[in-house]
Amino acid sequence: HCDFQHNLDYFKLIQYSPEKKEELINDLRQVLEEGNVEQSKVDLIISQISNGTSIHATSQKDETKEFEKHMQDIEVQRLLVKIFYWDYVLFNYTLPDIQF
Repeated sequence: HCDFQHNLDYFKLIQYSPEKKEELINDLRQVLEEGNVEQSKVDLIISQISNGTSIHATSQKDETKEFEKHMQDIEVQRLLVKIFYWDYVLFNYTLPDIQF
């Protein structure tokens, strides 16, 4: 059982989307610098985000396309809402318009 909601004081949440990359970069830079992350590492992270070269980038992978296809399944959506309901609330995500 996750106690995330009871430990929020230990986290800095950054909401982002591909359309707001500059906002993400500014917020992330601030968090990394406040955390005393070595400047060369901050610069590397920011550079990778800016250029879309992170080794963790997934937007063009076949697996991502397959995942997106599965996410259209109404039963998958229902299950995810049941599992992650409080995450939707906490992060102010839009809940899918589904019936339970």
